[in-house]
This record gives sequence, C-alpha cells and structure tokens, in this order.
Amino acid sequence: MRERDIFDEIIDIGKRRGVLTYDEINEALPSEFFSPDELEDLMDILQDMGVKVIDHEDAILPEEEVEEELEEYEKAEDLVQAYFYSMGDISILKKDEETELAKRLEEGKKIAEEVGEYNLPTDLLKMLGKFKFRTSYGQNLGLHTIEETKIGMSIARELGADVDAVRLGGLMHDIGKVATDDEGTHIQKGVEIAKRFGLPKKVVAIIAEHHEDKPFSSLEAVIVWSADAISGSRPGARYEPHENYVHRMEKIEEIAGSFEGVNEAIAFQAGRDVRVVVNPDEVSDDKLTVLAHDIATRLEKEAEYAGQIKVTVIRETRASDTTSAK
Repeated sequence: MRERDIFDEIIDIGKRRGVLTYDEINEALPSEFFSPDELEDLMDILQDMGVKVIDHEDAILPEEEVEEELEEYEKAEDLVQAYFYSMGDISILKKDEETELAKRLEEGKKIAEEVGEYNLPTDLLKMLGKFKFRTSYGQNLGLHTIEETKIGMSIARELGADVDAVRLGGLMHDIGKVATDDEGTHIQKGVEIAKRFGLPKKVVAIIAEHHEDKPFSSLEAVIVWSADAISGSRPGARYEPHENYVHRMEKIEEIAGSFEGVNEAIAFQAGRDVRVVVNPDEVSDDKLTVLAHDIATRLEKEAEYAGQIKVTVIRETRASDTTSAK
C-alpha cells in the first residue's frame, strides 16, 4: 500500500470514530518507514479534524455503536439540541428543558471555577449547578459551598494540609442534598455520588464525615467540618423565623404523641431526632418496632422537615420501695 493510501486510511478511521489510539497509529505507520516529521504532520491533520488521540482503546466505542450515536445526533431538531446530545447520555430535550439544563451547567461551572476546580465531569457539574437554586434555612447552598470551600482551603494552607482534597471535599460535601433519590440522608447520597464518579477515597471520606457521623480519618476531613460549621453558623448566614421553628417542632411532637400508649414525645436536633416514651403497661416490647415504624410513616406524610427524622421509642419499667423512718 502506498504511503498516501496509508495516511488516508488512518485519517478515515479517525474521522469515522472521532478517536484513535497511539498504538493504532504506530502500527499503521511504523517508524522504520515513516519519519518523525511525517508522523507529526499526521497528528496535526487529526487535531485539525477534531480527532482525539488517546493511550488506551478501552474508551473507544465499536464502530456500530458510533453509527448509532451519529444517527441519534442527526435526529436533533436544531444545533442546540445536537450540542446538548454531544455532551453526554441524555435524551433530546424540549426548549424549556434545554434552558434549565444550560442554567445548571453554567452555574455548576461558576461554583467550581470560583474555588479553582476545572476538571469535573459534566454530569457532576449539572448536579452542582442545582446549588444555585437551593437554600438551607435562608442560606443559598451555592454561596455557602463557595464560602465554606475557600475557608477550608485557607485553613489547609496554614496547616500544610492537602489543599486539593479540601477543595474538592468542600465543593462536594453537600452534593447529596440535590440528589433525586428518596432513600438515605444527604451524607449517604453524597458518598454514593462521589463513588459513582470515581472521586478520591479521601474526598469520599470527607463527605461521609463532615457531620461527624463517622470518626474523622484525616486532617482534611476536620478542616472541611470546621469550615462548614464556620460558614453555616456565622452571624446572618442562616435564619428561620422563630414562630415557624416552634410550630414545626410542636407538630412533630404532636404527631408522635398521638399514638395509643405514648406518654410523651420530645423532638431534638431541630426535629431530626424524636424520642417517644411509652407506657409499659400498654405497649409491649414486641410492639416497639412496629410503633416506631408507624410513627415514622405518619411523620413522612404530615410533618415538615429537612433531611430525615430518627424515631426512637423507649419503654422502661421501674420498681421502687421506701425504707421505714428512723
């Protein structure tokens, strides 16, 4: 095969697939027959055509899958839809959905770049962009994340800690709050998201430990926890009208205390923890688990709360006697 034909063949493969490996190029153009200048010319041509050259073939789709991708791409009604399709595995969207997705992507990039993080996956940026439209007790989640991450990075520099781990851990510590899954706390969801996107183990641990649910495993985890507390507790950061808070707590206690056999129900931790004390003569040990489940189910339907509520039912039997007077 002539030299020009070999060049044309490798360019044609790259054009169809959009990607080639270095091994494929070296195999098609052995160095004993092609000079470094000729190889460099080929690389320039591929770059001009937008063909990526990568190290491993694992990331290359089979040609039949590439054809399917192209067919779906060509189904797009306009260039905007085609652009969104090219960014990831998403369906063709309506105009209002495109606008919403574009806003989330833009806001996600702004939040990440504000703290110096530039290489996050597109799907993770879309989730991060939801922070812009979420508040916690009046504090915007996006602004809190930026503030908390910058505070953490400053502390890390002073202490000689891993600034990059603090940066990414701080940025992702509340990512579970914008997950769409119903099950689990925002910490559990955040850990799951971090693992799904292959974030470093230290960052996964930071997310898991930032509310002290687990013992701190690193200095960086302590730093993110401290920065989160500073940002959330500083004067003016968060607020909830006192009347609303009292009403919410009273409602939780009212629901939990309405069950037969309950003597007292007390809400703690802003309503995230409820202790229910029962009359031991009316509620047996066998019924405790069922009662706890019934209370939790009713709270889900009727109470207003953020995150999850832990219901603990307590049954206690006491015996006492009195000595004679002396």
